[in-house]
Amino acid sequence: MGFANGRNQLKSRPAQIPIVGWQFRHTLLKLKRISKMQKNILEQLNSLSLYDFTNGVNTVVEKYQKETDSVNIDQEIMEKVLSIFAYERFYQKHSEWNKILTEVMKVLPKHTYLLENFLDKYTFRGLSLFVNEIISGEINISGFMMAMGSPYLVSSTESKNIAASIKDKNEDDSLVLLHFADILEHIYGTQVSAKTFIVDFKEWNKETCIATRNILLESNRNIRCEILFCLATHKEVKAISEFIIQPYENALSQLKQKYIETNNLEKINSIIELENDLKENFING
Repeated sequence: MGFANGRNQLKSRPAQIPIVGWQFRHTLLKLKRISKMQKNILEQLNSLSLYDFTNGVNTVVEKYQKETDSVNIDQEIMEKVLSIFAYERFYQKHSEWNKILTEVMKVLPKHTYLLENFLDKYTFRGLSLFVNEIISGEINISGFMMAMGSPYLVSSTESKNIAASIKDKNEDDSLVLLHFADILEHIYGTQVSAKTFIVDFKEWNKETCIATRNILLESNRNIRCEILFCLATHKEVKAISEFIIQPYENALSQLKQKYIETNNLEKINSIIELENDLKENFING
């Protein structure tokens, strides 16, 4: 009788999944989900569309902020995300970017009369210089009267100013410059997102540091300062010192020595400025 009751009790117990087995299956499903997400993100980051690319950057940033291990940040993804800082160097093939630059280059020569206006002439010259340089993968905002701050944001603001100045004469051309301003502002917004990512990032290792250093070296001076300032929040991280800051210092030192040997004072001064930027934004930041 007791044996029968015991047998019935065994039958009534629900089947239990071994804890180790359940954890394994849960981990396996999570890895599959991350792998699929990784593939989708890389497709976006490698897209020939500006908006697909920036969506990929923002997706990485948002996913990482919510759950740090939801995306595997390797050297490839880190470099792709941070490449928004040197957008002009890497993404000349983006369809929207190519199209708007072609349109702007057709619009600007039609409005050289703006050079006769004291204020408009600086804005016009600055925007013309910016466009001429950026099609070659370079950034130059020195033509603007107020050439300070993020190049993409400064140029977006000045493009809006030119659009307002020519609206009465040619509304279609004005709309082209407004669209250009929107694209520049969109790129700037994604750069802000990437700066937040650097500050929040925790998994600094050789791969992610090398990726960051590569982008640092490709970026213009203003952006370099911003990247260094963000990295200053991680001064205690040995990998950042070993794989980013020390190699960067060494590269500057070697270049300065090269220019000293050739007595190139202009280049020597430019290197000194970069060394001061490093001290101000990282070492003393």
